[in-house]
Amino acid sequence: MKALRAINGGRSGKTGDEARVLAPGAPRSAGPCPNDLAQHLEHGEVLAWWGEKFRVQFGLAAITLGAAAVALLLVTGFAPSFWTQPFSDLWPPVVVLLSPTLLVLARETASRTALLVTNTAIVEIPRSGAPKRLALQAISGVQRDWVRGGLRVDGPNTALHVPTSLMEESGKAVRSRLKGRVRAPQDISDPLRWLS
Repeated sequence: MKALRAINGGRSGKTGDEARVLAPGAPRSAGPCPNDLAQHLEHGEVLAWWGEKFRVQFGLAAITLGAAAVALLLVTGFAPSFWTQPFSDLWPPVVVLLSPTLLVLARETASRTALLVTNTAIVEIPRSGAPKRLALQAISGVQRDWVRGGLRVDGPNTALHVPTSLMEESGKAVRSRLKGRVRAPQDISDPLRWLS
């Protein structure tokens, strides 16, 4: 009989911080679930997937800022006297041109959240505010979230926000947990086909 020996970090000496599949059919999670997120799991609940949007994506903000810069260049080309007016008259139109960029940045900041998909529920843990939990069997609708971007998953007493960057993976995780469960498809309003 061979003697057992300890190896560092499990198979092939890895530390375990790489992406991994936590449940059959679910997409890869970023690695082990951080403790500050795992504390929102209930006793005996099985984590199938987790994801977090913790950065502001500046791509759309850069596009709106570029469009504002192009508009200001056109104003300069067609009406160079625009820049000679007093500052009190100059700043309102400039702020109006820059306001879409500010709105995009505010939307990106508001959509920073973490999601946990378990065997029984979806848990949203926003950066500010209380966590929200929605049982998988209680999902009544999925629709576009026009305010914060991404999706809004509705239930009887709550609505969860799914950021755009987490839509695909969270949808796969929820579908993997709903597979094989009996439920009438007309119960859920899902025009975006997130659950199917």
